Amino acid sequence: MKTTGLLKPTLLIAAALCASGAMAQTPPAQILGKYESKAEEIYQTKGKKLTLYALPDPVYSPSYNSTDNSGINPKSEWRWVRTTSDWDGGSDIKGWTAQENYVEITVTDDITVMVKERFGSSGCESGTAETKKIKAVDAPVLGGITVNATANGYTDNSGNEYQFCGDGAGFQFTLSVNEVGADPNMAQYGVQLNVTSQVMDNTGNWGANTTESSLERNNSNLGPNTINIGGLPMKIAGTTPQPTKYTFTFVKNMLRSRTTMVSDVRANPTATPIPYTDYLMPEHVFTFVVAPAPKTGPIYHIPNNFSNF
Repeated sequence: MKTTGLLKPTLLIAAALCASGAMAQTPPAQILGKYESKAEEIYQTKGKKLTLYALPDPVYSPSYNSTDNSGINPKSEWRWVRTTSDWDGGSDIKGWTAQENYVEITVTDDITVMVKERFGSSGCESGTAETKKIKAVDAPVLGGITVNATANGYTDNSGNEYQFCGDGAGFQFTLSVNEVGADPNMAQYGVQLNVTSQVMDNTGNWGANTTESSLERNNSNLGPNTINIGGLPMKIAGTTPQPTKYTFTFVKNMLRSRTTMVSDVRANPTATPIPYTDYLMPEHVFTFVVAPAPKTGPIYHIPNNFSNF
């Protein structure tokens, strides 16, 4: 009989596991629609579950329907094992008698999962087991946020406040994120960045906050660990530029990563919406003031040719 092939989530998961018992029912169609067979290790946030599927052999299950995992030959059986070496050295996650081509795993550490198919208790089993390595990834931790504003002409007024005379130049925030065990190719992160502006009046007081939605970031929008700000223009009253203060607030406890969000999809593939997990981080606030430089007027004096004596 042919070797079976694992069906895996297009957003796959990482690491070790606690085996669950047999699932009570055939998983619904919307789960399988997110799965692919890809030659890759699964990176999964610790504590989150995932489900693996083995494609039934088409000779024995010619009516198999991958959209809802139906049409499996009632005689077909699968054995799922976890191992650190090979098939013979593995321990059962789910035995032959469950007759199920899928297994649910909760990741706690790195493991290797293997599966074989056979046709009935006295039938032939696959000569080679299919293998999937799962890598356990720690939850992301934000080490800090830095900004390169002074390199772009801003004056550092201390306390994360920066000033620029004129329309502010662009700058970049850099996030320091530690996610032990993560795939470097999945180093994409999401933070909630709120931005407001205020205008100063002639008495030196700042006015009401205005939301600057074009500068904000939503933590569902993943990106690299840098956030580029194109520039900060002064507000205009008629034709007159006004001193303008921009406040950038990185909201606390709103950190996500590609690994954590993929792991949440694997743990809740049919949820609408997916209940994504937000991870701990302190609030970070940065203030930028952009203001026109006053134009110094000419000096007045009594001229030497004064003659009105």
